[in-house]
Amino acid sequence: AAVKILLILSLVASSSSGLLMDGEKQGIVSQQKGEPSLAPVCYEIQCADISCKAPLELRRSEGQCCPICWAPDHVIGLDRHTALGGENSYARDPHPAAPTSCAGVKCFSPHCMPGQSVGHVQGRCCASCT
Repeated sequence: AAVKILLILSLVASSSSGLLMDGEKQGIVSQQKGEPSLAPVCYEIQCADISCKAPLELRRSEGQCCPICWAPDHVIGLDRHTALGGENSYARDPHPAAPTSCAGVKCFSPHCMPGQSVGHVQGRCCASCT
């Protein structure tokens, strides 16, 4: 009789641990109602304790480990960098040694630290400090 009880307990334990593993594989973690699921990759991440200034609100979306300060576009204007559409005195052409895949990039003049000079790093599109 004791052997049957041990056998039943071991079967119950192994089946319940299988259920937990399936849930872990799918990234299912119980959150407060209405919050997105937390992925397993997020378990070991410690998020910063942030507070948001109005009109931003603390929000964590599906697939995010940590919350961010967020507001919809109609609440806060979005900078689409339209100023770069015309002539820009800071813009430069890609470096002559840049790869052909750099077509259409926007480069700027680098401001180098003392002891460095403007040059090119192989594989980069724009001039760099070397």
